[in-house]
Amino acid sequence: MAQFDKTFPTLDCSACILTPKMDAVLQHKNIQMLTYCEVTEVKGYVGNFDITIKQKARYVDHSKCNACLAVRRNVPVKVFPSG
Repeated sequence: MAQFDKTFPTLDCSACILTPKMDAVLQHKNIQMLTYCEVTEVKGYVGNFDITIKQKARYVDHSKCNACLAVRRNVPVKVFPSG
C-alpha cells in the first residue's frame, strides 16, 4: 500500500493512512520493532507461534541513536557505474 500515491475509493494518500497505524505499532507496549531482520523459521499454530529471527549487522547502536543522520557522514558509499 505504501507504494501507491492514492488509495481507492477515497483517494486518500497512502502515507496519510499508514503513518498513524505505524506509529500505533511503534507505541504499543507488546510490540518490539526489529529493523533489518529476517524471519528464518516459523513453528507452532495460531495463537502460539515460535519465530526465529536473524538480525543482520546494522553497525549503529540504536539505544544511542536519535535519528540525527550524523552517521551518514561516516559511512562510505560505493557508487557503481551504470551500464
